[in-house]
Amino acid sequence: MYFCIGMNIVFVHDHEVNPSKGGMQRVSWLLAGELRRRGHSVSFLSLADAPEPFARQGEFPQLTIPVLSLSREEARRRLAEFTTRSGIDLVVLQHMSEANLMAMHLLPEGVRSVMVYHMQPFSLLGKERKVKSLPSATPLRLKGKVLRMLGIVAPALFRVLYRRQIAASFRDVALHTERLVMLSERFLPRLFANTPGLDPDRVVAVNNPLTFEAPHEAPDLGAKRNVVLQMCRAINPQKNLTGFVEAWGIFHRSHPDWEAVLVGDGVDLELVKRYAQRRGVSGIRFEGNREDVERYYREAKIFCLTSTFEGWGMVLVEAMAFGCVPVAFDSYEAMHDIVADGENGLIVPPFSAAAMAAAMARLADNPDLWRRMALQGPASIRRFGIRDIVDEWEDKILNRL
Repeated sequence: MYFCIGMNIVFVHDHEVNPSKGGMQRVSWLLAGELRRRGHSVSFLSLADAPEPFARQGEFPQLTIPVLSLSREEARRRLAEFTTRSGIDLVVLQHMSEANLMAMHLLPEGVRSVMVYHMQPFSLLGKERKVKSLPSATPLRLKGKVLRMLGIVAPALFRVLYRRQIAASFRDVALHTERLVMLSERFLPRLFANTPGLDPDRVVAVNNPLTFEAPHEAPDLGAKRNVVLQMCRAINPQKNLTGFVEAWGIFHRSHPDWEAVLVGDGVDLELVKRYAQRRGVSGIRFEGNREDVERYYREAKIFCLTSTFEGWGMVLVEAMAFGCVPVAFDSYEAMHDIVADGENGLIVPPFSAAAMAAAMARLADNPDLWRRMALQGPASIRRFGIRDIVDEWEDKILNRL
C-alpha cells in the first residue's frame, strides 16, 4: 500500500459519466470509489452539452460545463469558479478529446492536471486501409471527411499529416499537464517513436482495473452454454463488428448448435444487423445496451474481440474473470498484457475472418483445451484488481505531484 495524503480529485469526461454506457466510464467510477475509500474526495465534471440523466449520479458530486458550446472566456470563468469553490487539487482528464484539450488550456494557473490516453497511440498508422474499408454510419465533421478522403487518394500524405497532428497534441499535453498517462508500458515505444521531442519524464503507464470484484472461486463451467460473446459499443471502424459477423458466419456453418450474442448499442448497430442479413449470416442475437453484463459473461464459453485498435480491452479482462475464453485479433500492444496466447486465450493474426473462425472452432472442438483456459483466466487477471491499480495511481501519479 502506498501512502498518499487525501486529495480533492475531479474526473473530467466529454460526456456524462454513466458506468453502464462504456468502459471509460466504468473505470472512472471504480477509481473514484477506491480513491474515496482511501480518504480522497472525488467528483465528476462533464463537458457535454446535455448529459443524459443518470439515476446513480448522487453517489458522487457532478457538474456540467459544456466548454465547446461556450465562449472561451465564459468556459474559463466557469472552470475557475468550479475549481476554486470545490478546492480541486487534481483534474483527471479522461482521454485526449477536443473538449478535454480545451479544458486543459482553460484551467486556472496552479490547478494541476493529468491526461489519461485511453487508446493505442497513433492507432491508425499501419491500419489505414483496413479502417477505410469498414462501413460506418458515424457522422463526420468536415475535418474528418477531408482526412478520410485524403487517406483514400493520398495515403502517404495522410500518414504524414496524421502523425504530425497527433504528435503535436501529445507534446501539448506534456507541456500543460503534470503527466500523460498511457494504459500500458507496451505502448511507449510506439508513442516515443512517433512523437519526437516528447519528454519521457512526463509519461507514465498504468493499466486499467478489473471492473468487477475478482472472483475468488473457480468459474461455474457447468453453467456455460455454446455461446460466442461480443460486447462493445457499436462503432464499426474501431470495433470491426462486420469482421465479427464474417468470422461468425464461417464458424456457424460448421457449428450450427452455437449462438453468437452481441451486447452493446451505438450508431452502427443497425448497419451491422443489415450487414448480417445481406450476407445470410444467422444465429446472432442482438441484445442492445444492458446493465446486467455479468450474466452474459457467466453463460458464454468464448469471447471474440475483432477490434482494429483498442486502448486496453477491458472486456477481455471482464470475460476472463468469469471463465469466458478470449479469442482476439493481435491489433494493439496492450492486449499482450492481458492474453497469453495458448495459456488463457488465443491471439489471432489481424484481420482474417477465417483465422478468427478457426480459433473459435479450435476451442469449440477441444473441450479440454477450452476448460484449461477458462480455469486459468480468473487467476491471470487478479493483478488488475482495483486496489493494485490504485496503488499504482498513488505511487506513480498522486505522490509525485
